Amino acid sequence: MASPASALDRPLVLLVDDDHAVRLVMARTLVEDGYNVLTAPDGQAAITIIQGLHSPPDLVITDLRMPIMGGEELSAWVARHHPGIPVLFVSGFALVRDARDLPGPVLAKPFLGEDLRARVRERLQSRARKHLPYDPMKRLET
Repeated sequence: MASPASALDRPLVLLVDDDHAVRLVMARTLVEDGYNVLTAPDGQAAITIIQGLHSPPDLVITDLRMPIMGGEELSAWVARHHPGIPVLFVSGFALVRDARDLPGPVLAKPFLGEDLRARVRERLQSRARKHLPYDPMKRLET
């Protein structure tokens, strides 16, 4: 079992999907890969979670289509309030419009755990390349 201090060193991923079973499988995959994971059933719940954190998540993974608030709206909110936080979209539906208009890549459902892991690593590395390093000590600030 990891010590509390080592848990602070792990990136925090906020996983947003209205399908409980999908959230559970994705969260389990990411936790097994060493990430801290918070989950939300829709964009509005995700915003509430983010607002309650001392520092924002290192990555937001969001379904595109959800009731209450979808992933595109959520990513726009994240971009306004926490610029530089990468977003990874997931979708089980054919995209209505060109995915190039989205501010992040789309991982089509269904996908393998390894596909999710690879995309998460890519998005976190993209954040590092933008000189926004993960700072676990920020989480301790009040």
